[in-house]
Amino acid sequence: MKITKNDGDHCVLSCLESFLADAGKPKSWQKISKIWESKGCCRPGGVVHVDPRAFIDGCALLGLNAQQVDFHYPIREEFRDGSLFILTLEPSCHCMRFYEYQSDTCNCNILVMDPNWKKDESVFEYHPIQEDEITRYKPPWYFRVTLAAP
Repeated sequence: MKITKNDGDHCVLSCLESFLADAGKPKSWQKISKIWESKGCCRPGGVVHVDPRAFIDGCALLGLNAQQVDFHYPIREEFRDGSLFILTLEPSCHCMRFYEYQSDTCNCNILVMDPNWKKDESVFEYHPIQEDEITRYKPPWYFRVTLAAP
């Protein structure tokens, strides 16, 4: 999974940049932002509107399907393909991509591609978090993102 950094307030678009690169359809967050801005799905600078519909509609503009899904822990095997996007509103609006479940190799439960993790460092690594770090925020939204059928 490509790790992308968030050098502003565009973590949702950074996660989409990572997903598209993994799918072999690279597109920078800046290009995604221009597409989304033109249709009202985000503000200048890539800040996505706090609305699940904006995320779903914006993904469609990129040829992606975004389906809201219920969270299940442990995270289901089907999401180990990098398709699970986790959006939270507390303590602020934020987006991460599920990478791996690792209860046996560290004292964390989940590894995520978090664009804000060590974003000011030259390190590119997955963020280890506890499951309750994503379930305690209200409302957390979970989306399965896939390439749309041609």
